[in-house]
Amino acid sequence: MPAARGIGVLLAATGLAWYAGNLDPVALYWHRGPLVHLLLTYPGWRPRTRLTGVGVVVGYLAALGLAWRTDLVSVTLSLALVAVLIRLRSTTAGRARHHRTAALQAGLALAAALVIGGAARLTVPGGEAVLPALWIYEAVLCAVAVGLCVGAQRRPVPAVTDLVVELGETRSGTVRDALAQTLGDPSLQIGYWRPATGDYVDATGAQVVVPDGAGDRSVRHIEREGHPYAVLIHDPAILGDATLVQAVEAATRLSASNEALHSEVRARVAEVVAFSAAARRRDRRGATAPRRAAPRRPAAAASPDPREPADRRGRQRR
Repeated sequence: MPAARGIGVLLAATGLAWYAGNLDPVALYWHRGPLVHLLLTYPGWRPRTRLTGVGVVVGYLAALGLAWRTDLVSVTLSLALVAVLIRLRSTTAGRARHHRTAALQAGLALAAALVIGGAARLTVPGGEAVLPALWIYEAVLCAVAVGLCVGAQRRPVPAVTDLVVELGETRSGTVRDALAQTLGDPSLQIGYWRPATGDYVDATGAQVVVPDGAGDRSVRHIEREGHPYAVLIHDPAILGDATLVQAVEAATRLSASNEALHSEVRARVAEVVAFSAAARRRDRRGATAPRRAAPRRPAAAASPDPREPADRRGRQRR
């Protein structure tokens, strides 16, 4: 289920449960189950951590078990919800941190309404504060629903052009880190297609195992001229915006091109280094080899000097 659809389902469930509370007092607090679920998993619907999963289960159990009925338990549960939201926000970064901030603000507004309502009912005698506290609570619920819907439909925080330019100028080895921080998914993986072996590798050359996409990871294949080029393995909740998907794919293509260029340069440098090493070895062998003495040619007979007297040349011939 896409993230936006999951938010719509949880908001619809909250509204229906709220209406059911008007028909039957037993269902008076049922709406807080899907509401807590939405705040803990926003902007998606599926729990991503053990803490989130435990919080969702506790929220539904408290709603169905009428634990919210007493003011003291309501204040305690709402403060515990805020503490969990603060913890979730502190462990996220990038675009996901903005969503966690919106969820925290909604949780703070809900907790404030419950605390104010509980304090008013405890301090004002005769039940005169019940109706004003209910109006405040209903106003907060409407504001939370509108705010979360608007936040889910808001365009990505970084501009598309800025994202492409920033990641395009980044070295390929750090593109994965830049994308992971920008999108708020620390487990994001980028694999580059290796035609020689028919698989994907990361920037370090390690093989990337591509899941089938049936689990909690989404796989997005990126092609170039109809051929495999790269693959993105990410959290399904982070790429729900079509414009952001195009920007990420463009940045990934740029990083793949840079990685191919760097690989070619590294191969050329390795060839030059190997050739230079071989040349130095040949030079060393030539310098240490023993030199052979050149054969001595026999000295030629001295020819008579025409300037000498004839009688001396004759005596030399005799």
